Amino acid sequence: MAKCLRCGKPATIFLEGLRFCNDCFKIHVEKEFQSAIEGHAIGTRLINGEEQVMVALSGGKDSMVLWYLLRKFNFNVVPVHLNLNYGVFSEKSLEVIQKFSEKIGDKVLVYNIKDDFGIDMLEVFNRAKKRPRCGVCGIIKRYLLNKIALNLQVDVIATGHNLDDGAATTFKAILNWDFDTLSRNYPIVSSYKDKLVKKIKPLYRLSDKEIKMYADLVGIEYTSEACPYRIGKVTLSKTKDILDEISEDYKGIKRTFYYGYLRNKDIFQKDEAELKECKICGMPTASEDGVCSFCKLTKGLSDG
Repeated sequence: MAKCLRCGKPATIFLEGLRFCNDCFKIHVEKEFQSAIEGHAIGTRLINGEEQVMVALSGGKDSMVLWYLLRKFNFNVVPVHLNLNYGVFSEKSLEVIQKFSEKIGDKVLVYNIKDDFGIDMLEVFNRAKKRPRCGVCGIIKRYLLNKIALNLQVDVIATGHNLDDGAATTFKAILNWDFDTLSRNYPIVSSYKDKLVKKIKPLYRLSDKEIKMYADLVGIEYTSEACPYRIGKVTLSKTKDILDEISEDYKGIKRTFYYGYLRNKDIFQKDEAELKECKICGMPTASEDGVCSFCKLTKGLSDG
């Protein structure tokens, strides 16, 4: 019988050539999280105990585990959920978040994209028919989460992007020689003046499988409901599938690949485009016409 590499008890979890019992696997995940906070592989600590951290909750496994771990290690957490009004998908997401909130006694601030910001995502999608919906949604969410963070006066925004996300984004960017992405696909993005709040990705050392197994072991509920506006397989998902297939023969290659990128990120550094204030909302933009993507999408100034 295979034994846990850490304590010698019978192994129950087998992952990338490693063997753990349930208890030691939980310790493994928590240590990887702590290593991420300390900045292993990037040389910069993500957050300190004094900073107020707004965790962006979607209801999926990644953000729910992130919320749990930030609380477990006593960080000053402000849980926030942006309700996109995507029917059953949004209803189930909010249900999971509120249920866990009651369980741990942590109040969640819920914002409704229609009621609080006057944005109808279906109208936005209809105006931007030429653009991938996931990309459009991402622009809207990032802008609004930053706006919420500024209003709350928090120090940091934490999102649930994990190792698979980082590796797939890097791989896709290399295939396309997308130096814009390669220069900024990092677990920490500094604040910009008084306009953009610092952003971190504390799960960058943990894979999809590790996070799912941990959530199931600890008893963290999450939604697996598919977004209704995710049509077909988005490009990043295809890239993840390719890396998963390679990983079958080369255990740990995603970790080796992504950590290598992080350690050598300076290779891809480029001169930052000069940011100016959006003519409409005043937020930073590199757009040549001086109007940010958010305003173009929400004000009907471009069809994408």
